[in-house]
Amino acid sequence: MKDVIFVTPTDSINLNDEIFGTLTLASILKYADVSVKIKRFFQFGDISDFDNFINTAEKKILSHNPKIVSFYTRCDVYHVMLKIAERIKSVSPETYIVFGGPQADACAEETILVFDYVDFICCGEGEKTIVPLFKSLLNGEPDLTVDGLVYKKDGNAVINPRPALLTDFDSLPFADFSLWTDIEREAKDIYALPIDIGRGCPFNCIFCSTKSFWERKYRLKSAERIIEEIKLVHNVFNITHFKFMHDMFTMNKQAVCELCEKIKELDFKITWSCSARADCLTPELVDTMADAGLDRIFIGVESGSPRMQKVIKKNLKLDKAYEIIKYISEKGIFISASYIYGFPDETPEDLSQTIYSYLTLSTYKGIRTWCHRCTFFPGTEIEKTHGHELTESAIFSDLSGDYGATACADLINAHPKIFPQYKEYNTPLRNSLKYFDYFLWVLRKVPSVYMHLSKYYTPTTMLDMYYDWEKANFDLLKNLDSATVNKDSANHLIENDKFIQTFEKDEHYQIIKDVIRFYADYVLYKKRGSLGVYGFIVDDYFDNKEIADYQKGLSRVTVSADGTVKINKMKL
Repeated sequence: MKDVIFVTPTDSINLNDEIFGTLTLASILKYADVSVKIKRFFQFGDISDFDNFINTAEKKILSHNPKIVSFYTRCDVYHVMLKIAERIKSVSPETYIVFGGPQADACAEETILVFDYVDFICCGEGEKTIVPLFKSLLNGEPDLTVDGLVYKKDGNAVINPRPALLTDFDSLPFADFSLWTDIEREAKDIYALPIDIGRGCPFNCIFCSTKSFWERKYRLKSAERIIEEIKLVHNVFNITHFKFMHDMFTMNKQAVCELCEKIKELDFKITWSCSARADCLTPELVDTMADAGLDRIFIGVESGSPRMQKVIKKNLKLDKAYEIIKYISEKGIFISASYIYGFPDETPEDLSQTIYSYLTLSTYKGIRTWCHRCTFFPGTEIEKTHGHELTESAIFSDLSGDYGATACADLINAHPKIFPQYKEYNTPLRNSLKYFDYFLWVLRKVPSVYMHLSKYYTPTTMLDMYYDWEKANFDLLKNLDSATVNKDSANHLIENDKFIQTFEKDEHYQIIKDVIRFYADYVLYKKRGSLGVYGFIVDDYFDNKEIADYQKGLSRVTVSADGTVKINKMKL
């Protein structure tokens, strides 16, 4: 028997996918002599068999006879959590159902009024409120005065004042990582572990939900506390790579440098990743972080249009952003650079600039570009402004995904205020981008080819490249599900790209075909040994956005049936 079962949307056995916030709350309860256990989605089976998934979840959760089941809610799984909660309540009415996390926080009032099987929603940071609330529930006398609590009384929603934001993270107890070792896992499943090093971003992007959740208050744990957590994780799991979880880690450069110095003093070497804004990085700071083990970084660019940078309140100075991103790339640090397309006020010229920016960065070494369809998450400024204009849609942004969403379509469509992330905002531009995600996939995989072909367009007419690509490849595209990019279909598009064939008069058309063929050899036919050579081809054939005309000649690469790579010199 367990007093409390926490349910998280972790759908992979990999430890690096665990939810650190849930671990923290579970640890606090455990230290307060409350018996707890964490249940994850991957323990419930395949979500594609939705009814069986819900049945298994209910049985495995209730097998522990819990008095409280607490759900961590994200936008991409909120419908699933509701379905599990409903089933649990129908089988065990006396079990308290408690929701927490960003999605429940953003739509707490609507949720508590509509879904009777949700007893309580906890808003804001719960480290100081979870013990008094949960202990009162376990005693059978709910404390309805707890800060951040939302509940229903006489048919109305009661919303208590939010708890004050934490100012002293170091006073919190350390996480009990034994709660993450209750499932057999192999060492190979552990690439990196998340460590919550602070919270809050002071910036004001209109598409971001966390700015409201953390009230735009930047906070960082002390360097000493972070180092102690690193040591603890290392001792428990014997790993040396960490994901530093913070919306905007590099806001306080002095604190970052202090942490880096302490990392270098460790008895063991670590590597780590983080998120940052491009305008909160300098070459000197990057050097300091790299010396301390930084090997991956996430940077949101969002738009290549200076006008849209202001509209969405991202406010990056793009030239400066590209400079620091290129510097990071040249340092050998892997970069994930993120973009968003389809903003309500976006024009074809704006999107063209984003395509050009996305493509340009895709040619940098050690970078992976992402571009997501604009999604209207609950609680965001953009959702508050345009939520009333959203309509039903069969196309889901990859940010919200289709994790059980199709099976829950009736639930989602019945409650648009709770599920705006699954709705569509209709503009002529957005409606014309049916296969745009496939186009972006192709650009990202063979950027050197498309960077060369971009000379036939301009940075403000790059959207025409998409329309030309879609027209040329329509026979390949028309039978594809445009909602989600299928990797096999996307790779097939690259190998059989009819858009490329329209440039047969290009003076370097043969080399373009060679690069495409080599990509197909490596990716489609799995001919190993060629990955490093593929990078070599791209670097040699395409330099400074044009095909280089080396007098010394380039290398034509052939891959034999057994995977052997042979390099032959050839002249342009």
